[in-house]
Amino acid sequence: MQTMRASFPLISESVLGVSPRVTVAGDFNGDAFVDLAVVNRHSADVSILNQQDF
Repeated sequence: MQTMRASFPLISESVLGVSPRVTVAGDFNGDAFVDLAVVNRHSADVSILNQQDF
């Protein structure tokens, strides 16, 4: 298993959706940067935050 390190700036809830509940880190788009996927309970969707966008 590969260890990945990343840092993300503080973001507001409006970026994530309503009631974020679960956060998963991984390289979801294959760019060698750690990304975050956040499950939003009340808006019933998933927000993807790419590290290179910050």
